[in-house]
Amino acid sequence: MLTCQDTTAITSLALSYHTTPPTLITSHLSQAVRYYPLPETAQSSSSMYLTYSRQLPKAHSAPILVSTASPDSSLLATGSSDGIVKVWDAEGGYVTHIYRGHGGPVSALKFHFSEDKSTMELWTGSTDGRVRVFDLKDAASRVVGGGGAAKAKHVLEGHVSVVRGIDVSADGKWAVTGGRDKVVLVWDLSGNATGASASKKGKGKASGPKVVQTIIAQEQVEALGLIPGGVEINGGKADRLHCFTGGDRGLVRVWDVLKGEQVAVMKGVEGVDEEDEDEDEQRGVINVL
Repeated sequence: MLTCQDTTAITSLALSYHTTPPTLITSHLSQAVRYYPLPETAQSSSSMYLTYSRQLPKAHSAPILVSTASPDSSLLATGSSDGIVKVWDAEGGYVTHIYRGHGGPVSALKFHFSEDKSTMELWTGSTDGRVRVFDLKDAASRVVGGGGAAKAKHVLEGHVSVVRGIDVSADGKWAVTGGRDKVVLVWDLSGNATGASASKKGKGKASGPKVVQTIIAQEQVEALGLIPGGVEINGGKADRLHCFTGGDRGLVRVWDVLKGEQVAVMKGVEGVDEEDEDEDEQRGVINVL
C-alpha cells in the first residue's frame, strides 16, 4: 500500500505517464497541486509513504475540485470552485491554457485527442448543468499571446443539475455525459444525426452535437465512462457501444449506449459497511476507472 503523507484535503487524483514509473498528481482544497513519483519496484513492506517532489502552492485562486491527465500525459487539466479551468504542461509545471466562462464550480473534465492529434479538445462540466468543449489549438486560450480569452467551441445544454462525468469515443463520433439529474445523455458528434441540438450559434441557428438518447440512470451519476471494445454479455462479445455509471446507490451499472438499456450491474462495493448504509459517503460510488 502506498500512502501520501499530506496535511491538506485531497480533492482529486491524476496519474501521469510523462515519467517512468508514472507520477501521482494530487489536487487540494488548499489550491495546491503536488507531484508524487511512484517507486520503481514494489516494496516488501505492507505500507510505503510517498513524499512529493514538486509543489505548485497556489495553482488556483480557489479550491481545486477536479483534475485529469491528457491521453499522452503531456498535459494536466485542473478545475476549481471559481469556475476557472487551467491546463498545465505536466513535465514543466507551467500553465499553457486558461478557460473561463463557467456558470459555477467546475465538476468534470475530459481530454479528447484524435489519434493523429488533428483534434485536441478539453471537455468541461460545471454545476450550472452545461458541458463546454474547448479547442486546445485555439490560440486565444494560450497563456502566451492569447491571455485565456477563448470561447467554447460548443456549449452542450441538456442537464439540469451538476455534470459529474464526461467521455468521448476514440473515433470522436459519440460522447456521453452524466450528472446528478440522474440521466446520461448520449451525443452524436458526427453532425448527421437528427435530435435535440446542444449548441447554438448565430441568429437562432442550431448546430453542433445532438442528443440522440437519454438514459434514465435511476440514481445520481457521480462517475461515467465509455467501455472500449464492447463487453461480454451472456458469454458472447457485444461490439455495441457501452458505458458504465456509478452513483449514490453504491452500484456500478453497464448500459447499451444507443439502446439506452441496462445490460449489467455490479451490486455491492468492497469495504462498504452495510450497518452504516444511511451514510451517503459510505454507500455511494464517486469514481470508477
